[in-house]
Amino acid sequence: MQTNHVIHTLSPHQTENPALVYYELFDYASLPMLKDHLWQWLKLTVTGGYTKKYFDYRQRESILVLYEHLEKLLEASFIIYTDRKEELRKLHHQILEMELNAEND
Repeated sequence: MQTNHVIHTLSPHQTENPALVYYELFDYASLPMLKDHLWQWLKLTVTGGYTKKYFDYRQRESILVLYEHLEKLLEASFIIYTDRKEELRKLHHQILEMELNAEND
């Protein structure tokens, strides 16, 4: 891993194998459940309803756990991006060129 940024939340194993973070996230919850948690988080934030009246302890805790997973996901994604940046840049430019050529045909 080549990075100038400090990784705060990942374990050494996760830093060396950032794909483990993806496994841990989707092992924690399915995609539909994660999307529901994000929706609940948005509703909670927009309505200011972070009280027992709107969300019980379990619901509030699940939002905090989701935050922790997302923070790790960002760090793991940054490691993957940093390690593959040049390869991805070339691929991105190739795709843009192919799309441009297809439009001009």
